[in-house]
Formats: sequence, structure tokens, C-alpha cells
Amino acid sequence: MSPTESEIASSLSSHDALRPISSVLVKDVSGGCGSMYAIDVASAQFKGKGLLAQQRLVTKALGDRVKEWHGVQIRTSVPEDA
Repeated sequence: MSPTESEIASSLSSHDALRPISSVLVKDVSGGCGSMYAIDVASAQFKGKGLLAQQRLVTKALGDRVKEWHGVQIRTSVPEDA
């Protein structure tokens, strides 16, 4: 059974390595079967880190569940007030 968009967003929002999170948006882009997600995360933790390091933080926060997916699109950003 695949996780819902809200379960994934909640998991990311509560992960210490990403706090404080300004915004998180998770969208199932697989047509509803839960095999591919587009994830947008804005966190002050990304400040000063390269794109790959930012995406690795998100992937680490997702844990083993990402191994069950066909694919994932990760977009990261630093909030303006960070």
C-alpha cells in the first residue's frame, strides 16, 4: 500500500533535519497509483547547501519508502526570510 500525499508531507514536516520547514507540497504524479511523487520543500536548513546536498536531506527524511516508488521529483528552495 502506498502512502498518501498527506502522510508523506507530514513525515517530511516532522523530520528534524529539515526543520524549520516553510512549506512542503507533495503530489502523486503517477496517475493515482502512488508510484511516483513530485515533492517541493522550502527549508532554512538548505541555506548555504548545494542542490544535491539539499535533495539528499529530503531523500534521507523520506527513508526506505522512496525505494518502493518508481520515481520521485524533488524541488528544494530556501525561504526568503532565512
